[in-house]
Amino acid sequence: MNALVAKDELRGAMARFHTRSYARGLFVAVVDWGACALVLFLISTHPRWTIALPLSIAQGMLIARAFVLGHDACHGALFPSRAWNRAVGRALFLWTLTPYTLWEFGHNSVHHGYSNLKTRDYVWTPFSPDEWRRLPRWRRALERLYRSPWGFGFYYGLEIWWNRMFFASLFSMSSFRVSYLWDNLLNASFTAAEVAAVWRWAPHDQRWSIIVFGFLLPFAIWNYLMGFAIYCHHTHPDVRWFDSRAEWSFYEAQVCATTHTTFPWGFNWFMHNIFEHTAHHVDTGIPYYALNDAQQRLEQLCGPDIVRVEIFSLRAFRAQMRHCQLYDYRKHRWMRFDEAA
Repeated sequence: MNALVAKDELRGAMARFHTRSYARGLFVAVVDWGACALVLFLISTHPRWTIALPLSIAQGMLIARAFVLGHDACHGALFPSRAWNRAVGRALFLWTLTPYTLWEFGHNSVHHGYSNLKTRDYVWTPFSPDEWRRLPRWRRALERLYRSPWGFGFYYGLEIWWNRMFFASLFSMSSFRVSYLWDNLLNASFTAAEVAAVWRWAPHDQRWSIIVFGFLLPFAIWNYLMGFAIYCHHTHPDVRWFDSRAEWSFYEAQVCATTHTTFPWGFNWFMHNIFEHTAHHVDTGIPYYALNDAQQRLEQLCGPDIVRVEIFSLRAFRAQMRHCQLYDYRKHRWMRFDEAA
């Protein structure tokens, strides 16, 4: 397919997968939101760690799933109505203290608008070897942590949620300031109501334990899962990054530099098909339940231009993490940290 006309052709082919439904969207939103509320209630009323710990892990996965659904609503892919998408998206984001306004701008406009363009996209953007050599020692150590199997949660929590979402600088938002403040007030009020309810339900001698299992551990798990997911989406030995707008294009970024990772045990299904990511980048209006068919159709259309389907395995993923640490933007190749020394 000709890359110069790919954008219109591909989006035209994807248009038939815009099967948004009020009934289906509302049903799954209620199920996801209700599951998070139910598990929090169970943690509060069954505070013994042998019960609370597995429930806490489940809660972290459930709020990650609810967040992915909210992400779809924020793209306008869950309901035919913009108002419904905004209302339900905000409700689903409550569990993660994510301000809808800033996510809509930072994710939809910046990340999707300029995927893998270093000067604009800020999601897992790799340092060049020259930049790496100029970094202070503490920042190198932090980057090594981020790009290790233990660092995904730290990366998302610090670089995305802390720096660009909940505690984003007011001076960088201009017209988003008022909406951002209202979104954060809504999120903070919801969390305060959660804590107050837990304080009432929980046995007096178990309240602080429940704060850990009901809030802190699920929040950490959600950060880890999100950091892992977005790492998989745009980091791969075959994925190219750009620091020049002249080299960058829609086709290079959305089709060739976005991966499709398959997982066992229904993990992708549980995460609302977020790893069928190439189709999502080509057309963000496709609802999660149509992404599988859209991805298959896209791979038929583009063939070898698509970054190959990555069948996830721990061995291959560890090798990928060792290889994809820095990026040479002139030679377009990934490098290890020790190669830059």
